[in-house]
Amino acid sequence: MTSADHSRPATEALAAWFLGPGGENAAELEALAAEAIRDHVDWRRAFHPEDGAVLSPERIAAPGAEAARALLAREFRSLLVELKRDVPFYSGRYLGHMLGEQTLAAQLGYLAAMLYNPNNVAAEVSPVTSRLEVEVAEQLAAMIGYAADTSWGHLTSGGTIANFEALWIARSIRYHGVALALAAAGAGVSLMIRLPDGARRDLRDLSLWQLLNLEPTETLDADRELHRLLPPAEARAALDAHSLATIGYQDYARQLSSAYGDALAPGVVLVASTAHYSWEKITRALGIGGHCMVAVPVDAHARMDPAALWSILQECAATRTPVLALVSVCGSTEEGAVDQLDQIGAVRERAARELGLTFHWHADACFGGYAASVTRAADGSRRRGESIRTATGIEWPSDAWVAAMTALEQTDSVTIDPHKLGYIPYPAGAFLLRDRRARALVAIDPPYLTQSTHDAHADERFLGRWILEGSKPGPRRLRCGCPIVWCHSTNGDMAPSSHAPSPAHTDCTRRSTCQAACACHCRISRWSTG
Repeated sequence: MTSADHSRPATEALAAWFLGPGGENAAELEALAAEAIRDHVDWRRAFHPEDGAVLSPERIAAPGAEAARALLAREFRSLLVELKRDVPFYSGRYLGHMLGEQTLAAQLGYLAAMLYNPNNVAAEVSPVTSRLEVEVAEQLAAMIGYAADTSWGHLTSGGTIANFEALWIARSIRYHGVALALAAAGAGVSLMIRLPDGARRDLRDLSLWQLLNLEPTETLDADRELHRLLPPAEARAALDAHSLATIGYQDYARQLSSAYGDALAPGVVLVASTAHYSWEKITRALGIGGHCMVAVPVDAHARMDPAALWSILQECAATRTPVLALVSVCGSTEEGAVDQLDQIGAVRERAARELGLTFHWHADACFGGYAASVTRAADGSRRRGESIRTATGIEWPSDAWVAAMTALEQTDSVTIDPHKLGYIPYPAGAFLLRDRRARALVAIDPPYLTQSTHDAHADERFLGRWILEGSKPGPRRLRCGCPIVWCHSTNGDMAPSSHAPSPAHTDCTRRSTCQAACACHCRISRWSTG
């Protein structure tokens, strides 16, 4: 059996996954939507039926109630008329923005969960959807190659918030070495750490420049050691006394000037010149400053130029300018370009080895992150470019593209938007962290929610502790989970149960999307050349 024959059932299944440009699957959508409503009503009726009806037939039939229902129906129909002026994203005739049709699974999952109105800030108010959110984040992390036992992630309202969290954590990691050194000195404890050149030193003996250039993993290891040496409350108090997040930029600069004879050098954020405009919003909101965002030039294919990046890093090292983070792009807004992440990773390693310069590496894969699914086989293993090209039947992707997408696993954090290539309704973003320990640097416990327990699984579902958002709509999480669970794998096998399949199960829609895009490109090229 050929590869094309093997994948035919999955390709054919696409006809059942969407409502269709002409509403071809309307009967299925209507039937399952009605079932969701009936099932929810049954759930309500089964909850303490001995309480009796609150809304009696007399109250329901009262003139005021009848008038209110008539008003509701009239305004609702008016809304339906207005909505017909909306944009036909579902149509193949529309190519204006980076979104398209939504899967039936996503639409139905959103409708069903919306009736329950869960808040995923904590599992105590969202026992089902918080669990699903954690599962979806685990699937996305596995898709890009993060280790299941050390990574973490969650869903957000979109890419801007997800990217905000990435830089929020990146800045916290960059300055945490300084807080650790001052806390250790105050407590009289020794914290040994490995420098980029491999030498081991006591954190208290390092210069300010060295403290601002520790590998993220080394910083987090030292944090764990401090909490082992000191009682938890004492360690927290010692760190808070020297933490940028606690005392603010002004007092922090004064502390550094007093402790090291130098004020805080202004850190920079390096971004590809194709980066989304929201990055300037984020640097401003975090107080880093828009002028501290440095654009890295791109090549003729709109990809970050590794040589230009190296030159900028050399200049940063020469001027003792800390690099808070490097932001590469995996799917630029205007061009759909994917930075050469494998080469950028090599530049990062060289900077640590030769310049003693380290930084948090973030991939803004809001647009293109889901395309990583095509690099996965049905069993979750990596596929080579030749294997993917055989499956698609087109000259895409190149080996260089596959190498770049595979290198996502080397980054410290990634953002992906399910509401783009995930075929999910707005708004739905995702933030993924390679080392879950970093989230503790921004953690705050709400006093009115259940605090940490000895149950690790329950703690993982207390998402509000680690994130920027307070209220988190559970329906958004459910609609992200459904397509990943229900989609067919690359070899046409249906997921046998509600258990999440491998990330390769998302490949079929992405593969078909790329095939259609290539066909469209060929037709446009023929048309433009006459």
